[in-house]
Amino acid sequence: LMAAQTWQPTNRDATKMTRIVLTGVTAMSRATAYKMETLGITKPGELILPFVQDAQILHTSNEVAFSENCPTPDPFIDSTVFCSADKYMELLTYIGLDVVELTGNHVNDYGVGALRHSLDLYDAAGIAHFGGGRNFDDARQAWTTENNGNTIAFIGCNVPGPFKAWATTEDPGAAQCDEAYLAEELPRLAAENDVVIMTVQQWEFYRYQAGLEQIGQFTTYAEMGADVVIGSQAHQPQGFTFVPRAGQQPSFLHHGLGNLFFDQMQAIGTRQMFMDKIIVYDGRVISVELFTGLLEDYCCARPMTADERIEFLTTIFAASGW
Repeated sequence: LMAAQTWQPTNRDATKMTRIVLTGVTAMSRATAYKMETLGITKPGELILPFVQDAQILHTSNEVAFSENCPTPDPFIDSTVFCSADKYMELLTYIGLDVVELTGNHVNDYGVGALRHSLDLYDAAGIAHFGGGRNFDDARQAWTTENNGNTIAFIGCNVPGPFKAWATTEDPGAAQCDEAYLAEELPRLAAENDVVIMTVQQWEFYRYQAGLEQIGQFTTYAEMGADVVIGSQAHQPQGFTFVPRAGQQPSFLHHGLGNLFFDQMQAIGTRQMFMDKIIVYDGRVISVELFTGLLEDYCCARPMTADERIEFLTTIFAASGW
């Protein structure tokens, strides 16, 4: 066969493959914003770029709205009211962001006008959005896309609020989780798309183990039709669950990814982070590649060393009950 040059070295067909990279919390504010001002706007993305640049779809949950009135960042002010300068959009375009999740509880910190302005900036940059939007209907609408023959739907929602973060019939905000709506929408999306990705802003807990309420909710979403369920709330990474489904492959649940761009250097747990590369082939999820990183200098994640990765994954697997 080799002599005749009829040997097939692989049955992989790259035209049937889609790489989706899911990342955690983005908050280009406070000390992270200060570092962007002093080191360069794109500095936080430099060391993660090799992992994300082959993705056909790159996602992040940006909790912070852009505001034309955002003050110059002061790293010594520990405020929890966040905004980003318009010029920080350059970091998102530098890493090649395709879709932004807007389920975060800080999306309306600077008022609904800032979020409207942010949506205009995303539209101008060609970045899609889901999990939040210009009003109630837009916020809960799924974003669907097709790549290499694979149809993929993204949908997201916010559990804890606060009330001012949720979208209304007139004002922008995050989509409040509505179990009755999702009980109809997730099966519909599953019937019309190859892969359904559900993201959830749950209650925040600084621990590796996911709570029973969160595991139960994510499991319910998987049973409703989500192939992948991601916790977008976690500033500290959390573990995994696989949910068996009759007649289908299991759903993959990752209860918390950690921070992508944020300044939480106070503990090892908030410095550790995941990015999940979901490999879709011929209409189904076939694998997940885990990037493990460590935040440095209040701004910039780097790949973990081999020893750091072993220790981190051992901790996460134990927290997952494995």
